[in-house]
Amino acid sequence: MGCDRNCGLIAGAVIGAVLAVFGGILMPVGDLLIQKTIKK
Repeated sequence: MGCDRNCGLIAGAVIGAVLAVFGGILMPVGDLLIQKTIKK
C-alpha cells in the first residue's frame, strides 16, 4: 500500500462512517424481522 498517514486516516474514517450507516439501517430492520418471526 503506497498510502501515507493522511490517506490511512481518511480511509479509516470512511470505513467507520459506512459501518455506522449500515449499523443504523440494519439494526431497526433486524429488530423488525426478529419481531415478525417471533409473532409467527
